[in-house]
Amino acid sequence: MESVLKRLRILEEGISEVRKNPIPTWFHNLETPEEVSLIRQAKREHHPVFAELSGDALVELNHEAFWKGIAEGTIDRISYSPRLESFLQKAVEDSRISPENVQKLTVFS
Repeated sequence: MESVLKRLRILEEGISEVRKNPIPTWFHNLETPEEVSLIRQAKREHHPVFAELSGDALVELNHEAFWKGIAEGTIDRISYSPRLESFLQKAVEDSRISPENVQKLTVFS
């Protein structure tokens, strides 16, 4: 697994490129609250960035920054994880996420 600092550096470089050349760009497999924070800042600056949160990271860390990112639209999609569907069903029951957001952010086979 890549170190957090390496992941952040790579993400920062990608966002920097979008700042120079505003081409819509997806950033996949975000795994840390810090990565979500960088995407949030880029979106606040109105850069055309889109973020996919790792479903495994959401299930394993269940971090408040992820839920905030989902609620405010920083996270555009959640990648598939075998445990994700049941985890999100429980999150809907606990009012952590709306059923509409689950539908919008995920694709289950």
